[in-house]
Amino acid sequence: MLLSASPGGATANLYSHLSEGDVALNITLTAVNSLLTLFTLPFIVNMSIGYFMAADQQMPMQFKKVIEVFAIVLGPVSIGMLIRAKAAAFATKMDKPVKIASALLLILVIVLSTYQERERLSGYIQQVGLAVLVFNIVSMMAGYWLPKWLGIGEKQAIAIGMEIGIHNGTLAIYIALNVLKDSQMSIPPALYGIVMFFTAAAFGYWVRRRV
Repeated sequence: MLLSASPGGATANLYSHLSEGDVALNITLTAVNSLLTLFTLPFIVNMSIGYFMAADQQMPMQFKKVIEVFAIVLGPVSIGMLIRAKAAAFATKMDKPVKIASALLLILVIVLSTYQERERLSGYIQQVGLAVLVFNIVSMMAGYWLPKWLGIGEKQAIAIGMEIGIHNGTLAIYIALNVLKDSQMSIPPALYGIVMFFTAAAFGYWVRRRV
C-alpha cells in the first residue's frame, strides 16, 4: 500500500523518453501527483496501518516529515528547470552524468535496504516477490490500455503507462525507513525497484514494436 500510494518518479520519465512517449506529460503528471500525494499518501498509509496492523503497531506519519519528503522530490526538479531555463547548454551537457548519478543513487538505496534485511531476504522474495511483479505489470498495462480505450494518443498512453506502472520506490523506501521507522516495509519497494527496470524495458520494447 505504501508503494502504491507513492507517485511516479524520474525513472518513469526516462523510460517514457526511451519508449517515445510524451515526456512533457510524464513530467507534468509526476509534479501534480507528487503534490497530490502530499495529502493522499499519509491518508492511505495510515488507513492501511490501522487495517493491517494491530493498534499498538500504528505509526502515524508526521506532517512535517512528509513536507521534507516532497521537498526532496520536487526540489531537484525545480532546480533542474531553473538551470535549463538559464543555462541550456550546461543542462544538456550534464544530462547524461546526472542520469547516471541518479541511477547509482537508486541502486545504492536498494542495496543498503536489502543488505539490512539480508538474513530474511529469501523469505521476503517468496512472500512479496510475486505480488510486486503482478502489481507492477497490472499497473503498467492498466495505465496504457485505459487511455487507449478512451481514445487518447499512443505517445500519451505510453507516458501514462510508465507513470502509473513505475512508482517512486526511493520515496517509499525513504518513508519506510525514516518516517515509519520500519525496515521491513522497505523490502517491497526495494524489490520493486529492481523488478521495474526489467518490466519497464520489456514494456518499452513492446510498445515501440506496436508503433
